[in-house]
Amino acid sequence: MTNYIFYILTTVLIFIVLGVTFNLIMGYAGIISLAHAVFFGAGAYTTALLQLKFGSVFFPALLASIVVAGALGTAFILMIGRVRGDYLVVVTLGLQLVFISVLINLKSFTGGAVGLMGIPRPELFNFQFDSPLSFALLALLICAVVVGLAWWISRSLFGLSLKALREDEVGSQSLGKNVFKYKVTIFALSAALAGIVGSLYAPYQQFINPYSFGLWESIITLVIVIVGGAGNLWGSVVGAVILVTLPEVLRFVPITSGATAQIRELLFGLALLFVVFLSAFRSAFALRCFGFFHAFINEVTQKLV
Repeated sequence: MTNYIFYILTTVLIFIVLGVTFNLIMGYAGIISLAHAVFFGAGAYTTALLQLKFGSVFFPALLASIVVAGALGTAFILMIGRVRGDYLVVVTLGLQLVFISVLINLKSFTGGAVGLMGIPRPELFNFQFDSPLSFALLALLICAVVVGLAWWISRSLFGLSLKALREDEVGSQSLGKNVFKYKVTIFALSAALAGIVGSLYAPYQQFINPYSFGLWESIITLVIVIVGGAGNLWGSVVGAVILVTLPEVLRFVPITSGATAQIRELLFGLALLFVVFLSAFRSAFALRCFGFFHAFINEVTQKLV
């Protein structure tokens, strides 16, 4: 039971990083993508291939994963950075599907649909992170570093400029901001940080295949940000905790029917809808309260004047 708890904890930490890194591009730059799992997968495959085929140890492979995922993100945003609105969503969806197709067809290199097995666990100074507790601590350290970096970015002048870009892109351009440069920078940075957690995921599972980084993972990451609130990094942490732990909690719901899996999926879907509606209601209620408070202050100020 203890190992199971550490397994859930590690999974939660991985999705916290995915949610926070995606929030940087969606919540701060206003870029809606359905391909965040591509950079997650790029980091995982880079680490796995370097360890299995080239005999690399984990931490140099981790650095290589950051570079590869960041370079892939940079190349992608340079190609589609001028695309807007619904077209951008469609293009990112295309990237997600192309990525999976490439992994499946490069059988001699990636193992195709079968994937890669026997990925070694990380090792540092002759200490191997092979127990659930040690791996959870490593995941916690990486998660803390990435979330801390994302928080620093969100509070920096660069982060404030991203918020301005999200609210009014034309206005930002009129103030002399290089909007395209900002988009390229944050997208590349977000992809590189997603590559870090991908590098952690591969030795954690010790097996990966293309379907480990499919459209479902990108959608879950998107939902994490929606549940927690776009532009709210700590909300992404809460969203990841809810979405990862909720299916595990439902495993303990006593169901005697033969359609156990389908019933649990239904319960998960209903719970997810409830959380999304609650999040939307909370935001709308907060806006109403703010509007009422703002009108009240204006009225009092006018009477005093």
